[in-house]
Amino acid sequence: GVASGGSSGSMATAMLPQQTPRRQQSALLGLATNGANMGMLGGRGLDAAGRPMSTDSVLATIAAAATAMTEPQQQQALAVLAEQQQVSAQPLPFLVEVIGDQKNVKVSARTNVKSVAGAMSNILRSADTLVATAVGPEGVNHVMKAFSITRCYIAADGLDFSSTVLEVEPEAGINSGRCYAFTVVKMTVPPKTGPLCAAGVGRTEPQPRVIRPPEQQTDVRVSGSGTTGPVAGAIAKLLREDKEVIITAVGPASVSKSVEAMAMARDYIKSNGFELWFYPGFETILFQGAGPGTGETRSSVKVHVWAEASPA
Repeated sequence: GVASGGSSGSMATAMLPQQTPRRQQSALLGLATNGANMGMLGGRGLDAAGRPMSTDSVLATIAAAATAMTEPQQQQALAVLAEQQQVSAQPLPFLVEVIGDQKNVKVSARTNVKSVAGAMSNILRSADTLVATAVGPEGVNHVMKAFSITRCYIAADGLDFSSTVLEVEPEAGINSGRCYAFTVVKMTVPPKTGPLCAAGVGRTEPQPRVIRPPEQQTDVRVSGSGTTGPVAGAIAKLLREDKEVIITAVGPASVSKSVEAMAMARDYIKSNGFELWFYPGFETILFQGAGPGTGETRSSVKVHVWAEASPA
């Protein structure tokens, strides 16, 4: 089906006037976006109003978009779509398979973030790993905030961590959103010192970490209302190029979209022999430009993402 769609697209392109590069890029983005939505919705896409489309409608949209592309662009778009379909066809792992015999913490929208951070800190002081699970956008936002606070709590102990994330099958009875499992791996760093640490407060900024040099870092801003597929594809492309992706997320919806994109990007790069890792932190940002909110400061979650070779 895909092969014949590419062929008919080539014939149609030859019959149409030459499209401008901007229109070709827009068509390619539309194709990639609809392909991403197919993956996220289990074989269905979204129309311009965000309503679910039938598989036939999605394929018709793809065929129409393909007519505005050159043949190399069609091949690139089909490769993106094939990758997304391959990932969406794989069954989600069960949570129990991910946790195994590791200690775990469950986070929900009703969880007290500082209490969760305290529990994670206590586990990491005695164990090398833990698994945190979160359900739905609010739960995901809470776990990322708890991670950021945990890094502050354990800095004086000379500890920090990296984490990976994947989507898992929700446990029975859970229908409030997608479920994500975060595998956290402890690492040793120089202990943070200072008055707060000496007083036993345990709340200080973590040690600075350098994953990639500045020339190999790329900043990405994730919107809470955007489409996840293109963001995941962009992150995966950068990780394959050995870049460090620095995501800025403002607000619960943006944080949740960032995690969703990271989980998808992790699936994309697995076939290349890579594992996605990240660590989060808080940062205050100043809104610039014109319009509402200009000059205001907002707290954001900044996530550093990179890839490492998967264990053999």
